[in-house]
Formats: sequence, C-alpha cells, structure tokens
Amino acid sequence: MAGRRKLENAALALLVFGALLMVQPILNIFNVPVRLFGVPLVVIYLFMVWITLVGVTLLLSRRMPQSEISRDVAEREGES
Repeated sequence: MAGRRKLENAALALLVFGALLMVQPILNIFNVPVRLFGVPLVVIYLFMVWITLVGVTLLLSRRMPQSEISRDVAEREGES
C-alpha cells in the first residue's frame, strides 16, 4: 500500500511539474526567432515536454499495482 501511495504522489507531482513547464514565463524563454529544421523552437519545446510527460505517465501507470476493482473486472472479462 505504501508503494502505491508513493506512485500516486509521483503522479501528482508529475502533473504539477508538467503544468509549471507550460506556464507563460517558461514558454517565453523558448519563444525566440530560432528554427530547427524549419520548426520554431517553442513548438519543439512543447512537443518534447508533451512526449516526456506521456512517457513518464506510462512508466508510472505500468508500475502502479492494480486495484481490487480492476482485478475483479479483468477476471470477469476473462470469463466471458
């Protein structure tokens, strides 16, 4: 149970950290007239933050143990 609580806290921290990465003052750092491969730097930054958040969320969700309700549903679907 303590391991699940730590993972839930990590997921909450990830949400807050991801939101902070997308606030206007941080975005202004990357909003410069620089292009990489023809794409503005701010767009590359946003996509990199997004893909990183998705990847870390995937890792957290894989490590989080299933709840009893989820196990019951999975067992019922296996019986059908």
